[in-house]
Amino acid sequence: MVCPKCGYTMDDSTIACPSCAETATVPQPQSTAEEVTLLDDASGNEATAPARISGFAIASLICGCAGVLTSGVSAFVGLVLGIIAMMQIIINPRQLKGMGMAISGVVVSLIIVAGMTALVIFSHGSAHNSPSISNNRTTDLSIYKDFIFTAASKQEFITQGIICFRRDTGVYPEKLTDLDVPRESWLATKLPHGNYHGPYIHILGNGENDFPIKGTTFPANPLVEQYDRIFAHHWSYDKKTGAVRSPVFTKEVNAEVSKHNISSAASMQLIINGGLHSFHHDTDIYPEKLADLTALRESCLATKVSKGSYHGPYLHVMETGLDDWPIDGTTFPANPLVDPFDRIIAHHWIYNRKTGTVHSPVFKNEMTEAVRKILPDGSNYP
Repeated sequence: MVCPKCGYTMDDSTIACPSCAETATVPQPQSTAEEVTLLDDASGNEATAPARISGFAIASLICGCAGVLTSGVSAFVGLVLGIIAMMQIIINPRQLKGMGMAISGVVVSLIIVAGMTALVIFSHGSAHNSPSISNNRTTDLSIYKDFIFTAASKQEFITQGIICFRRDTGVYPEKLTDLDVPRESWLATKLPHGNYHGPYIHILGNGENDFPIKGTTFPANPLVEQYDRIFAHHWSYDKKTGAVRSPVFTKEVNAEVSKHNISSAASMQLIINGGLHSFHHDTDIYPEKLADLTALRESCLATKVSKGSYHGPYLHVMETGLDDWPIDGTTFPANPLVDPFDRIIAHHWIYNRKTGTVHSPVFKNEMTEAVRKILPDGSNYP
């Protein structure tokens, strides 16, 4: 090192010049372009260190790309890591770099997450909008239990319309579509003028299972493709017996119909028994015939009772549904388990005058169990 004042040559470690006693200044090395100036918070001294790529930025891009293989799970992780990386780089721009990589990771992750979400929504929507069962498809019936129940309800609903049609006209309709025509002149069935008081089926359209068969105003069968326009694919009809059936899963649908009818018959049986007890309460005897429960006046009774003791009728047929409809030719409620046009009351209900109880002549064990389910706990059933 050379003294800047006198030009004396001395060692680099010398602090003062031996010739002129001038203090020597040691030159400091210059920072390179690869280094940045940092401030040590603890000591207040400046230090130098190279900027590094954020590990979160690298992980974000990797997880985003891997989202294709993991159904979007790792892409969601990559989205979170990318956001963290961008925040760290913004806060410490001198220590960290890799903003472009973090942004790429976020964009890739967003695309994959959005794509997977849209795919899931589309798949769910397709399954929800197409619940019907194709005629040719082998299907697990347990999955479609609700559809079988709904088809049974629709079958029973159409049966009620047929019964109403026959009650008014005396014949079964030639075609099921005659149940919903607004005017008698449109019927395919030939009737005496003025007998038709339909329509007997009303489509409310409150739900998917209430939608009509495409191209008609008749209720579709939920077990059939809803856009199938062929009527016979939805409902089979026998105009000789007035019976309507579902052409698919027939046994399962009929089982649901029977279950519903048994429950309805059990309710009706309890109502009739209640009428018998009311009759006995007022007159102190049970009626000679069940039809006495619907008599309008005491003079119409087949039973001899004390004058002024009868306060009936004790049964009111409101005709609000199939279960309340009267036996054909009478005003006594029909048994839903029996042909609604059977005119013999004993075919609908078995009456024991000694005990004042009435029972169903069919499905006796099932009926008894259904009645017990309806009765409150601890109630006695004869």
